[in-house]
Amino acid sequence: MEQIVSFVPDSLRTAWLDSDRHLTTDGLLRNPFPEDERELPLAEAILEVKPEGMGDDEATAFIEFMSLGLRFEPAERSSAQQLLQHRWATDWGDD
Repeated sequence: MEQIVSFVPDSLRTAWLDSDRHLTTDGLLRNPFPEDERELPLAEAILEVKPEGMGDDEATAFIEFMSLGLRFEPAERSSAQQLLQHRWATDWGDD
């Protein structure tokens, strides 16, 4: 999980009643998956296993698009309106 979204911020960690079982005080996973069972980080997985017909430029734009919406803190996430204006939505999105 931390490979995808870095760490769980204090505001969420302290609100999660069971967080001490799963997270350190720094917000990192207490028991990360063994390397051989860990999923690739999201960006690497998208670049490695692109859907058929998706080129490198589109994959890079899609990674940017997803990273803007995958934030723990709502204030750090892009709004739906902002995401609709992102180059992945405008250049590759269906009308």
